[in-house]
Amino acid sequence: MDETESNKLMDRIQNGEEEAFREFYNIYSKKIMGVAIHMTQNFHDAENIVNIVMEKIWYGKFKSVNNLDGFVFKTTKFLTLNYLRDNKKNRNMLSYSEELGHEVVMITDIVKQNILIADILGQLKDKYRDIVFKYVLFDDTFQEIAEDMKISKSSVRRIYLRAIKILKQKFIENDII
Repeated sequence: MDETESNKLMDRIQNGEEEAFREFYNIYSKKIMGVAIHMTQNFHDAENIVNIVMEKIWYGKFKSVNNLDGFVFKTTKFLTLNYLRDNKKNRNMLSYSEELGHEVVMITDIVKQNILIADILGQLKDKYRDIVFKYVLFDDTFQEIAEDMKISKSSVRRIYLRAIKILKQKFIENDII
């Protein structure tokens, strides 16, 4: 989505167009969830973060946004850090359960696998992880990432390839692929 389309979408959202908000949700909710799971290492908290980000987008007042993907990534990261600070939660990633009355609902295998993937992503250096997220989740080009991070395009490519190699090895070790 180019800058003009991004600004039009954000303007439509700020004007209260539910269809524009649905469009935004369809484009970004999974990306926001990926970042939130990585940062919180907890599926339930990540769902809360998605809701917080979506609420901020719906009710927020924003001037023009040059890079909507970058804006969403930074907003998600900032709001997640606030959420973690405010809630001070420390949950076990693989044994998270939620009590409903006297029953305990265990997290599904799919969510456990997602949390394991988030844990593996969490083992990457911050710069590696940010580049992978921006390239894979937000479809930023190596050039856009380089400009945003103020490093060369070749460095971004090199770091991305190293990160993918590390992830592939970890995924194989954990029987994910």
